[in-house]
Amino acid sequence: MSVRSSKLILICGLPGAGKTTLAKEIAERSHGVRFCPDEWMEDLGISLWDGAVRDKLETRFWLLGKELLQLGQTVILEYGFWGKSERDEKLREARTLGASVELHFLDPSIEVLKERLEIRG
Repeated sequence: MSVRSSKLILICGLPGAGKTTLAKEIAERSHGVRFCPDEWMEDLGISLWDGAVRDKLETRFWLLGKELLQLGQTVILEYGFWGKSERDEKLREARTLGASVELHFLDPSIEVLKERLEIRG
């Protein structure tokens, strides 16, 4: 049985940037575990703008993510990560656990963002 090395992948970008699409592609390729607060909130019928619930989900996802990293898994977080300090904190913690890290920043034009958000409704 081969030992897998753990990896944390952060997907950063504004709403409509393509985070979920990229995260799903990476998860399929890497057999990684993907955490997406938006999907959970939608499935539970919770407003995507409910910051308190989002914070709780992201905290729980990160606790689970760290456990998975310790087990040698690939963990993909698609939170948006608009703040550098939030990104840096996750990357630092993952490195402390011995995981490699990747940061994907999606930056489509404003026109593309608007178009995608209009399609979503």
